[in-house]
This record gives sequence, C-alpha cells and structure tokens, in this order.
Amino acid sequence: MWPVPLRQGDRQHVQGLGASWPALDDVSTRLAAGDLAGAAGILRHIGLEASLDEAALAIASSQHRGLAEATELILQYASQRKDREVMGLAKKLLNRDQQLSAGILLGLALDT
Repeated sequence: MWPVPLRQGDRQHVQGLGASWPALDDVSTRLAAGDLAGAAGILRHIGLEASLDEAALAIASSQHRGLAEATELILQYASQRKDREVMGLAKKLLNRDQQLSAGILLGLALDT
C-alpha cells in the first residue's frame, strides 16, 4: 500500500517520463473492462521479468496516467527480484525523478 497517496499532476509523475510505455493503453483498457486477470498478467511480467528500463518506464507511465493500482502491482512484483535488480530498478526510477516509487520499491523489497 502507498504510504502517501499518489496524486495525478505531482511533479514526479511527469518529470523524466519521456516516451510512454507501449502496453499502457492495453492495461488501462483491460482494467476499465474488468479484465483484472489479463491486466495482472501483464503487470506481473513487467515487474518480474521485463528489462529494468521497461519496468521503470511502465511504473512512470502508470503513475502519470493515474493508474495507482497498476503502479502498486508492478512495484510489488518488482520487489521480489534479486537484490541487485531491485537496486538497479530503484536507480532507474531515481533517474526518472520517481523518488516516491523508488522508495516504495526499496521498502517493499526490505519487507519481503
């Protein structure tokens, strides 16, 4: 769970975003249609198996779009990666001005 609720329009949600995550529209559509299993499968893949660059982009894009639940799921899955991967993802998030997400990721990984 988020220690501080994310708000659309926060500075960190738009800084460093650059390109948008290509699967964002698909996830958003699945969530809106109630296809939670389909969306969760995509988010699980991103959190656990995608490259760190793609995971960081997915987290930043989901936050920017206001999809807090999607962002939270990616972070939860990503926190289960190996320690060096978690640290690498946190660094990539920090490079995208995603301090809150980086902190949440590290906190989740430490609690695991």
